[in-house]
Amino acid sequence: LAPESLWLLEADYGFLPDSHPAVQFLRERLEVLLPDIAPEDRVPVHVLARAGEGINAMVFPNGTIVLPPELLKAVEFVEEADFVLLHELNHWYREHHEALQASHDRLLKSLGLARYHEYDADMAAFYQAAEERRRTSSQGALAFLERLRDIERQHPGRVTWEAVHGTLTDRILNLKVATRLRDFLRLERELTPMDAHV
Repeated sequence: LAPESLWLLEADYGFLPDSHPAVQFLRERLEVLLPDIAPEDRVPVHVLARAGEGINAMVFPNGTIVLPPELLKAVEFVEEADFVLLHELNHWYREHHEALQASHDRLLKSLGLARYHEYDADMAAFYQAAEERRRTSSQGALAFLERLRDIERQHPGRVTWEAVHGTLTDRILNLKVATRLRDFLRLERELTPMDAHV
């Protein structure tokens, strides 16, 4: 996503005010997920004020994360929101934007690299969620992706992603394989229901 896309999203949809419960919730979750980063150094997070972008979070080259209201409505547990935030942060930390810019001259290379970046961000977020210091659970990743797959099966076309994201089944299988490769004791932890005000 180009930096000017952030401005266009704000112009087209608006952002919820910083005082909105959804924005406050996401910022609080970033504090939990990034305990070693000072508040002034954390990335900005915004929620679109109106629907229309589908169930897909975005991260921009400056680290700003934007979530559409459709995504927040699909989230049932706090740990699912944590997975989404960690996934987007990993796109930024791993400089996926820069790698895609460098390969833009070859369409197939760009598409393959973009899909790899999605799987890479999934896996990194999954493993990071298992770290004790983050106080969350990797189970949120599986719960969220499985819910999206169920939504797509019940309402075809509601989960609209570009081909680069891969199928939800592929992404779920990747994470289930990862669960078996490593002993995730935290996967047995119960998930935390979302507050109705978010």
